[in-house]
Amino acid sequence: MTRTATTPALYDVAHEARRWSAFRRNRLAIASLVFLAAIVAACVLAAAWSIPASNDQHLDDARTPPTWLQPLGTDKLGRPLWARCLLGGLISLGVGLAAAAISVIIGTGWGAFAGLTGGRVDAIMMRLVDILYGLPYILLVILIKFAFERRLEGVFGAAAANVIILFLAIGAVSWLTMARVVRGQVLSLKAQPFVEAARAGGVSGAGIFWRHLLPNLIGPILVYATLTVPQAMLQESFLSFLGIGIHPPLPSWGNLAADGLEAINNVQSAWWLIVFPCTLLSATLLSLNFIGDGLRDAFDPSQSG
Repeated sequence: MTRTATTPALYDVAHEARRWSAFRRNRLAIASLVFLAAIVAACVLAAAWSIPASNDQHLDDARTPPTWLQPLGTDKLGRPLWARCLLGGLISLGVGLAAAAISVIIGTGWGAFAGLTGGRVDAIMMRLVDILYGLPYILLVILIKFAFERRLEGVFGAAAANVIILFLAIGAVSWLTMARVVRGQVLSLKAQPFVEAARAGGVSGAGIFWRHLLPNLIGPILVYATLTVPQAMLQESFLSFLGIGIHPPLPSWGNLAADGLEAINNVQSAWWLIVFPCTLLSATLLSLNFIGDGLRDAFDPSQSG
């Protein structure tokens, strides 16, 4: 009897197939997915070449405009911007994905525990979320960097510690919306008959979450995780633009744009130094947002009818 009552909690394969079919019909989302896959593949496959080439300095060729040999031109130290954009994209995408993964883990755990526990514990946990919402994320990221970066440098080295602490800091301040979404979904699912049947059958709280609630949370989690990646990438680029993100000589699209802005002047305008990194960053962020919008439309309960 318990098994029959809890069956609705399991994944409805036909329903999920209809959702993914609706996503595939979204041409803008599919085009964005293809573009994003091409960018990721280019950054990853070119890593063996872009890592050494990004620091290959030729001062005689400094700030060379785009040519056949240098399709994106060179920077102020004569380094190929093509290589630095590919490596910068790898770092920016890596930071965004890692920060989003951390955000999903913390937000899902926090929201699910608050929703399942309820009562005073739920109220206290969500008031903490409200307090963190009121704090500027830049201040929190700076505090986390200053508190832990020195310690990580002794373990991983300065360059690796800078990247690690950045995605940890961004992930640690980006989980608040995920926590609210998951908590709301858990509160809604708790009132469903299959959860009551599972609880009456003696299933523990952890068992109810893993076997019955989590499969129904995959859709919202996937949607908001997709929307968190561009947010994390934008935060990394903004911090790098301000000089408190990725430290040179490691490139990211944010500090490449900052270097390009310095090269815009009335004497000699090296326009390519800011146009290409900003174009790649903007196109990637738009693609991620279009993919997230497509997933949200496909998994939105109001569209499921």
